[in-house]
Amino acid sequence: MDHREIMNRVFAKLGEEKRLHEYGEAIRRMLGIVIDFISAEGVSLKLSQGRNFNAICDAMRRSPEGKCRCHDEDLRRSRAAAEAGKELVYTCHAGFTEIVVPLYDDGGGFIGCMTAGQFYTAGQERPGDDDFRRLAALVGKDAETLRRDSAAAVVLTPEQLAGVVCYLKLMGKLVSGTYGNLLFMEQLNAPDRITLVQKYVHDNYMRPMDVKSVARRFYLSANYFSRLFRRTLGTGFNSYLNCYRVEKAREMLLETNLSVSEIAFACGFGSISQFNRVFRDVAHRTPGAVRRDPVRN
Repeated sequence: MDHREIMNRVFAKLGEEKRLHEYGEAIRRMLGIVIDFISAEGVSLKLSQGRNFNAICDAMRRSPEGKCRCHDEDLRRSRAAAEAGKELVYTCHAGFTEIVVPLYDDGGGFIGCMTAGQFYTAGQERPGDDDFRRLAALVGKDAETLRRDSAAAVVLTPEQLAGVVCYLKLMGKLVSGTYGNLLFMEQLNAPDRITLVQKYVHDNYMRPMDVKSVARRFYLSANYFSRLFRRTLGTGFNSYLNCYRVEKAREMLLETNLSVSEIAFACGFGSISQFNRVFRDVAHRTPGAVRRDPVRN
């Protein structure tokens, strides 16, 4: 797999991250604005899924010429922010306030920008008659309709604007971290991935975990993860987890004075009955028998 294909896969998986969409929806509900992430190549994650644009921006995106203008400006401004190494707040060609916050990978490479816009800032100069006529010619609407649409656009105070910048920076940390993890995982072969899963189990066996949650942690579908795990280790994930937990429980039975119930919960079992059942299935003895007769271990 070449570098471009890896990057395309990483970007596609980044767009599937549920948390990013949830955070984008949260700020839309709070302030009525849309946010997004644009890659260094100018590709959008479409966190708003094309919904909730203000009327002028929606018309702009539906017009081939308007869409091209918006895309070119997005790309130009994001690269300017990347070169400056800081956020950029500007007025777009349609007259709205826009924000771009550049993001970088662990090596300092530019990966894209968090963006927000399609709103006015209190005190900002609004588009005039000439501007509306120009926009009308661009999107195929009459100027008076665009003027009415403009009056309905969201207006943020300077304090709210500063808050949005902070929000984008916080989201940017999530995006950059997720991006780095995805890139790392995409560059690993299958056995190396399972080695990481084994280490995760060894470090976290005392916590609740299942196929779905662990697969999600390593950016894999549950079905693919299950097949990959069995193919690599010759056993299913749940069986591996149970065997490891039982082994740790055996050590505690022989080396500590903890009660059986304390050991059960310390090893990640949800109940005493589950612990006893799994322990017998794996060790072919009860926990009590192991403690009473350590010689047979």
